[in-house]
Amino acid sequence: MPMWLIVVLCGAMLIVYAHVMHGKRRLEEQPSNDDQSESWLDAVSTTLQSMFDEWTTAHEALKKDVAHAQQQWEANTQTMMRRIDALQQAHEAHVAMMMPPVHKSEPHIAEQKNDAGRRQKKPIRTTPTTNPQDNAPVYAIRSKFDELLTLHEEGKSIEYIAKKLNKNKGEVQLIIRLAQTEGA
Repeated sequence: MPMWLIVVLCGAMLIVYAHVMHGKRRLEEQPSNDDQSESWLDAVSTTLQSMFDEWTTAHEALKKDVAHAQQQWEANTQTMMRRIDALQQAHEAHVAMMMPPVHKSEPHIAEQKNDAGRRQKKPIRTTPTTNPQDNAPVYAIRSKFDELLTLHEEGKSIEYIAKKLNKNKGEVQLIIRLAQTEGA
């Protein structure tokens, strides 16, 4: 039973007790008020009982509403997690499809900053492999992002790698995940 309900009931009991005690004094003085005291006591008792019943009913309804809201929240959370997983998979598939093909005849150039803050162009080694099923080139992440993956394997943080290679942290994380997927 909630604490506030106990306090309210105790207060009501004190009021009834005070009235009864006051009524006893009056009875000693005027013995004809017996019927009025009993009817008033019955009315107070009935009122208190109805208030208690209403509060109990409201409390039970509130407990049911909270349980229902919690179930809805859990269901919505599960739905959102499934949507997030599906969007991540779709994004990874989209990124994989958008990667340009690598050809031996075209060395790719990556811009990087040197120690003086100027940009210098550094060729990236590319060694495309072929898929044995259809002889189509497979885009090796390792060959494109060798320096990034080497730094990661050395235990450097994603922030450090992103700053050193002048890339976004999300891009660095994506490249690392794709390399791990490719390696699996």
